[in-house]
Amino acid sequence: MTSRWTSRIVGCVAPFVLCLPLAHGEDPSWYRKLDTWQNTAQAAIEALRAARPSSGSARTVTLGPWFAIGPFTLLTKDGFAESFPPEREYAPDRKYSDGSLRWHPEPAWADGTPIMFPPTDNSVMYCARTVTTDSGGMLALSLGSDDGIKVWLDSTLISQHDVYRGVHPDQEPVDVTVPPGEHRLLLKINNGSGPTGFYFALADHDLRTVWKLIARDFTSPREGEEIAWENGDSIWAARWPTGDRSALARRYAAATLFDTPAERDAAIAQAERADSHAALARIRTRYLAAHLAERTPVILTPKPTARPRINGPAVLGVRPGHPFLYSIPATGSRPMRYSVRDLPPGLTVDPATGHMRGTIRQQGTYTMTVGARNRAGTARRVITIVAGDAIALTPPLGWNSWNCFASSVDDAKVRAAADAMVSSGLINHGWTYINIDDCWEIKPGSDDPVLAGEPRAVDGRITTNKKFPDLKALADYVHGKGLKLGIYSSPGPQTCAEFTGSYRFEKEDAAAYAEWGIDYLKYDWCSYGSIEKERTVPALQKPYRVMRQALDGVERDIVYSLCQYGMGNVWDWGADVGGNCWRTTGDIEDSWTSMAGIGFSQAGHETKAGPGHWNDPDMLVVGNVGWGPKLHPTRLTPNEQYTHITLWSL
Repeated sequence: MTSRWTSRIVGCVAPFVLCLPLAHGEDPSWYRKLDTWQNTAQAAIEALRAARPSSGSARTVTLGPWFAIGPFTLLTKDGFAESFPPEREYAPDRKYSDGSLRWHPEPAWADGTPIMFPPTDNSVMYCARTVTTDSGGMLALSLGSDDGIKVWLDSTLISQHDVYRGVHPDQEPVDVTVPPGEHRLLLKINNGSGPTGFYFALADHDLRTVWKLIARDFTSPREGEEIAWENGDSIWAARWPTGDRSALARRYAAATLFDTPAERDAAIAQAERADSHAALARIRTRYLAAHLAERTPVILTPKPTARPRINGPAVLGVRPGHPFLYSIPATGSRPMRYSVRDLPPGLTVDPATGHMRGTIRQQGTYTMTVGARNRAGTARRVITIVAGDAIALTPPLGWNSWNCFASSVDDAKVRAAADAMVSSGLINHGWTYINIDDCWEIKPGSDDPVLAGEPRAVDGRITTNKKFPDLKALADYVHGKGLKLGIYSSPGPQTCAEFTGSYRFEKEDAAAYAEWGIDYLKYDWCSYGSIEKERTVPALQKPYRVMRQALDGVERDIVYSLCQYGMGNVWDWGADVGGNCWRTTGDIEDSWTSMAGIGFSQAGHETKAGPGHWNDPDMLVVGNVGWGPKLHPTRLTPNEQYTHITLWSL
C-alpha cells in the first residue's frame, strides 16, 4: 500500500484551507467592490490572506492514495440507476464479477490533471481514497468527469450529475463541511461510449466566494470576457507577495500575444519594474488589447462578387435507378438563371433554382456543362456524374443538430436549419446535408408524453416521438430547398441518449429511411457495447456490416457514416464494411484544446481516404453551439474558427 502524503496549507490561493466564517446575507469583511473587477480581486485576495490563520495554526490535510475498481458493465445503460457493490461496501480484499474485478491501488495518479481510463462503453468505474483532517471545516473539491459522476463522502451522496461530456477541471465544484478525522471519498464515473476519465483537486472555498462575488458585482459582457481570459491564462491562479504589482504584471506580460520573442522579452522586463497600480494597469491594458485583437477575425477568403461563380465538387456519384438531387452551387447576385448542356437522360433542371432531379437508369459516366447567368455575367463549369457503385465521391458538407440542440432538436428547428442553409448562402458553396442527430425516436421508459410511446409498430417499423410528427413531410421540405436530409441511429438496442436503436431491426429501419426520403445515416456505436464485449476488428465491424447489407437492400442512396470514435483503427477497414465516412476521434468540444488536439492528430489518416470513403474528425464547433435549448457563441475565437475550418478541409 502506498504511503499517504501530507500537505500543510497556508494562504488564499493554495487549496484546502480553513474556511473563514461568513454571516448569512453579508459579504465577508475581506471583500469590498472597487472600481474594476481586477482591483477588487487583488484587494480581496490579499485581504483574505491577511485574515487567514498563521502557518502555526493551519490544519493538516492528509490524502490517501487512490484505489480503483472496474469497469462494471451496465445492464440498462443507465449508470446512475444501476447500483454496484462498491456503492454499498468498501472491501479491498473482495472480488466481484466472477472474480475478475477487485480494488487495486493507483500510485501513479496525480491530482490536478485528468485521469483517463481505458475506454469501455456502457460501464462505470469507482475510485476511492481517504481524506483526513486534524480539524473540521469546509472541504472544497474541484471535480470533472467523462461522462457522468456521483460522489459520496462517508457513504453519503453529496453530488451527482448525469451528463455526456469530456473531462475538464472544476466541472463539478463541491463544497462540504467535514468534522475532524478520517473520511472516505468515493467517486463513480459513468461512461456511455468512447473516452472516459475524471479530474480531482482540492480547492479553496473562500477563493470560490471571491469569484462568485465578483461575478455578482461585475456583470457586463466585456467584464465577463475579461474574467474568462484572465482565469484561462492563470493570472490569478498562484500566490503573489502582498502588494507586489510586478508579480501580477509579469503574468500579464507572459500571457500577452506578441508578434516577436523580442517584444515579449521587452514586455516582461518592463513588468519587472511595475511598482504602482498605474504601471500594472498599463501592462494589463496591453494584455486585454491583445485578446481583443485575437477576437477580431483575420478573414482572407475573398467575398463573392456579383458575377456568377460555380462552386462545389466537379464530380458527383449516384447509383443507377436511385433518386438524384443536386443544387448547382453558384454565388453571385440574384436573380440568377441556370442551364445544363448535355443533361443526362432521366434528369431535369429548374432554371430558376438550379435544382437537378430525376433518375439515371444506365450505368456510366456523364459529362455535362452547367451554367449560371445574371445581370453581371455568365459562368460555366464542366461537371461529371458517375452512375455506378460509389457515392460520396467528395466529402459530404452539411449541418448536424447535435452540437447545437442535442436532445432539444425538433421538426421546427430542422426546418429552420434548412432555411438558414439557403438564406446564408452556404448552399451556394456546396453545403448539402441537414442531419438530425439523436432524440427523434421514442425513448423507452420515459414518462415525458412527448418522448414516450411504443418504439415500434407491430410489423417492426420504427416510430418517431411527437417532436417529429412526419419525417416524410420534413424530408420533402428539405428536398424542396435543394438540400438533403440525414438521420441517426445505433446498432445497439438504444442510442447514446437512450432512445430506440436499430438492434435486430436493421432491415426495417433502412426501409423506413428510404420511404421517408433519408439521404444520410450516422450510425453510432453507443449501447452496442453491451451486446458485444470484444473489441477485436471483426467484432467492431460486425454491426456495421449488418446495416450496410440493409442499406444495400433499398432503392435509395444513403451516405453511411460509421460513428465509433476510431476504435480498432477504423480508418484501416471502414471502407471494407461499406462506410462512406467514419469518425476518427471522440466527441469534440468548443475549445482550442479539444479542436486543436483532434485537428493536429489526424496526420497519416489521409492515406486511407478517397472517393466514396472519408475520415471524419467530428463535427464543426463554429458559430452558435450549445448542446441544448440555449445556444451560445462558440468559445473558439474567430481566428481559431478559421483554423478549425482550414484543418477540417485538409
